[in-house]
Amino acid sequence: MGPYDTSFTEGLGVMSSSQITHHEPGVYLGLREDSYLADPALGYSSLGALRQPLEFWFNSPINTVFPKPPKDQKYFERGTACHVLFLEPPGTYDRTYGIVPTRMTNPNAIDTIPELIAACKKHGLATNYAVKADLVDRLSRGAPKVEILEVERQKFFASGKRPISADDHMRIQLSFRMAMRTREELGAGEDDLTLADAFTGGLSEVSCFWEDEAGIRQRARFDKLKPNVTIDLKTISDWKPSDFKTSLLKEIRIRNYLGQVVHYNEARRQLRKFVAADRVFGGTKAQRTLLKRIAKQETWAWTFVFCKMTGFPAVRAIVFTPENMGLVEEGPDFMQQFVRAADERRDALTQYQFFKELYGDEPGSIWFDNEIVYQPTETDWGVSSVWNGEN
Repeated sequence: MGPYDTSFTEGLGVMSSSQITHHEPGVYLGLREDSYLADPALGYSSLGALRQPLEFWFNSPINTVFPKPPKDQKYFERGTACHVLFLEPPGTYDRTYGIVPTRMTNPNAIDTIPELIAACKKHGLATNYAVKADLVDRLSRGAPKVEILEVERQKFFASGKRPISADDHMRIQLSFRMAMRTREELGAGEDDLTLADAFTGGLSEVSCFWEDEAGIRQRARFDKLKPNVTIDLKTISDWKPSDFKTSLLKEIRIRNYLGQVVHYNEARRQLRKFVAADRVFGGTKAQRTLLKRIAKQETWAWTFVFCKMTGFPAVRAIVFTPENMGLVEEGPDFMQQFVRAADERRDALTQYQFFKELYGDEPGSIWFDNEIVYQPTETDWGVSSVWNGEN
């Protein structure tokens, strides 16, 4: 069996390719996040993962052969909930998320068997030969005004809302309140920009798909687009209260967020071309009009907004100007970090192109490691001398 033979995968439960979506190149307004994520086009996180091509393949939609355990969704859900509150229309968060009822949220609800039995006796209902489910059922039928925790939980899950912990709900709500403080609350002047200004207006969750000269499909989904700024919302587990700047810069470095800036700046350039070519899908007339205004802007700033999700809630923003990012002629503020990030992005695309040509990138394709046998030389050991048997 050669390295290109995939017949051995038959019968291993290959996933249906119908679960994968390919979007036409263009800009999409109002595209659902799950539809965006179902497209295997390369996002910035994929390009970061391509530093290890086989690890990238194993966790990518290309690998439909070998099932992978699902990831812990707790932290993803927290970030998603934060995005819904900050970026989507008012009321969307409350319609989407809710806290699962507990004794703390519903202090008057009864839950234990002794409480249920006492309530049944109070309302003249039988208590014999009954497990907890029977007692709940009898009270629900015979005394519907009695608040029962199990019933309230059933109502919650029947509502279709996505559960969020009371702690996360509090932090997200408080972070939003902090970010939306007025100029008066901040003691800012009329010309000072605030986070409330950043999140007011503009277009939220704009998706862009494109194909480069090598035929590699790519994607980006903007949290917030405004004519002169791109805004990206992040959640972070912790930072030191006394030195949040160092903590946030460390987070940007570890998570390769400068790679995201470079990738999304390319997406904005592609967006300008698509708008000019009328390759815009979805959206209202007003949204399309605003998108045209955004596309006319040749340069823009980039703002990361970090919401702290552990310890005391806090919100901080980091801004990169067009001069920082090299979108205009290099000046004293130009950051070489963006050159390195751009080089890493090009290297990742080169890696992808190499493996694509070798093994393919259709669902079910298998990427292999060609470097199997290694013969070390004397210098590979990294020692100055070889043991001679006498030491």
